Amino acid sequence: SFLLHGRSLGRLRNTVFAHLNSDLPLVFWWQGEFSELFEERLYRLLDRLIFDSSDWADPKAGFRRLLMARSDTKGRMVTQDLSWTRSYFYRLAVARLFDDPMADKAFPEIEGVRVMAQSKHRIAALLLLAWIITRSGWSIQSQESDRVILESREGGEVIVELIWIDGGAPISGLEISAPNFKARVSREAGNSHLCQSICAENHSIDFSGPADFDDSAGLVASQLSRGGKNSLFLNVLPQFVELLEGGD
Repeated sequence: SFLLHGRSLGRLRNTVFAHLNSDLPLVFWWQGEFSELFEERLYRLLDRLIFDSSDWADPKAGFRRLLMARSDTKGRMVTQDLSWTRSYFYRLAVARLFDDPMADKAFPEIEGVRVMAQSKHRIAALLLLAWIITRSGWSIQSQESDRVILESREGGEVIVELIWIDGGAPISGLEISAPNFKARVSREAGNSHLCQSICAENHSIDFSGPADFDDSAGLVASQLSRGGKNSLFLNVLPQFVELLEGGD
């Protein structure tokens, strides 16, 4: 590790770069915006780049810069956004809920989705929504602010609402509804578990599961422990970018 003081950026670069050439895999945790210091000479050395897009004032510019870097490295650099990591256990919970026969039966009739999160973690909410859209085979029809209209594979309309609750957990809730059916995953602020439920006609279940860390260090450790190429994140990026670009 380095603790450097002063204003000579050239010396900073030379000192750091001299220690980055190694035969070992290089994991780099970039904190804050992608500034002009995020340059080819740096990111071409990286095997795994960790960043947190919730810290970005201009997410569109940040993701454009990220995609350019990935293209320049021909996809060799593994990219891991902590905003994506924040929804890991939410995604597992949703997949588990729809293993239920009643939920599976209701899936083609889904007509509404509500995502509740802190406004600071809008990117995490959009990434979770992009994952749902991608896995469901739905398509985006229109978008206005915090309301998105989707079309299901069956041709039905699915209305999405994004609701910001700044006093709650980073992602505080996800509801998926169909006629006579509702699946819900929720978390209270500071709670280490997710509450999961299905309510359908003559059928109701409730259970709990682990939640993701709130702090960045915990999220980084969790992500590194799972390793992998983070291919699912790359799969949802096209839908996510469409949501991000259309959200103004």
